[in-house]
Amino acid sequence: MPSANFAFRYRFWFLALIYFLGFGAYTLDHRQTAAWLAGLHAGGIHGGPGYPEWRALLGLSALLALLAGALRTWASAYLNSEVVHDARIRSERLVAAGPYRFTRNPLYFGGLLLAAAYGLMVSRLGFVILVGGHLWFYSCLMNREEAALAAAHGDRYRAFGAAVPRFWPRWRRAPPAAPVQPRWLQAFWGESFLWVFVAGPVAYAIEPQLQGLPWVFVVGVVLRYAFLRLSRPAKPEIGAKAGDHPV
Repeated sequence: MPSANFAFRYRFWFLALIYFLGFGAYTLDHRQTAAWLAGLHAGGIHGGPGYPEWRALLGLSALLALLAGALRTWASAYLNSEVVHDARIRSERLVAAGPYRFTRNPLYFGGLLLAAAYGLMVSRLGFVILVGGHLWFYSCLMNREEAALAAAHGDRYRAFGAAVPRFWPRWRRAPPAAPVQPRWLQAFWGESFLWVFVAGPVAYAIEPQLQGLPWVFVVGVVLRYAFLRLSRPAKPEIGAKAGDHPV
């Protein structure tokens, strides 16, 4: 694994590489994950007994993608999109609001949901690469971020860590919400590239064709580049990362 700071700065491209390897796994494993799971239940998909199961799994893929987009947009509304996409690790203040009351890393959890959505569309080996690769890479990023937050906020961050799970959400016993107003417009603009990626599984569930998926990634990359170019530089006093009340 490259240095943590380098990995964080270029995290988008590391994740793009994981997707590339996941889709490329078709060269080694030609059986789609959703088709394989449908076959386990009923056998065959092309108009046969497994066809309804296959389409249901594609619907599940679309649902996971929509949940991923909604969760990441919700998180960006409270964290600020400029901070979300900053190349630096930001640890200026802590905010426990929105999804950050249920998981310390809702952005990464949303990314995993999207990886699982695409995982159902690719091969079985591709599913392992996408989901396993995201879990591994996110774990590396979280280790680095948590070290920075603990150094900046000490006992306050450790108390927050004891109250809110690191990754897998816990809906009960959530801490009280901090008085932070969500900024939805900037959140949707900041995550616009992700919603293009979300459209991939949704479109595939409606009309299963993989030919148009490369354009999904091209448009998503262009939108992300446009956001980074057009957004104002993050101000030092704005920053955030999930945590306790604003400091």
